[in-house]
Amino acid sequence: MAKNDSPLERVEQARFVGWLESQGLLFSATAQSTYTTSWNQKRLNHATGLRKGVPDMLVIIPPERDERGLGCVLFIEMKRQKGGVVSKEQKEWIRELDMIDNVGAFVCRGADSAIETVSTFLKDPDNSPF
Repeated sequence: MAKNDSPLERVEQARFVGWLESQGLLFSATAQSTYTTSWNQKRLNHATGLRKGVPDMLVIIPPERDERGLGCVLFIEMKRQKGGVVSKEQKEWIRELDMIDNVGAFVCRGADSAIETVSTFLKDPDNSPF
């Protein structure tokens, strides 16, 4: 089997975060990426509402920055440029989020894909490298 030499998902996500910061957008990673082997912590996470499949990133596009003038909420599921499987739970979240007005959910393979996706919603995005 060939080795996947594309950057790790966390490396791509960190690059995407840098771009989001350069754009002055409000965003957050979701707690889904917090890994633990502790069953007690897993039970606590579930009891307090953490659910499988929620996309990795939440990005707010305010009306004054939205190309359409409406404002929206975007959910981005980050994956490596090569490989990276979208789980059944992730597909369900993306499908359900996409049915809500002014909400978009996307699977992005790498930082460039995520930047391009968010840029389509922005008036005058700065796509220059930072």
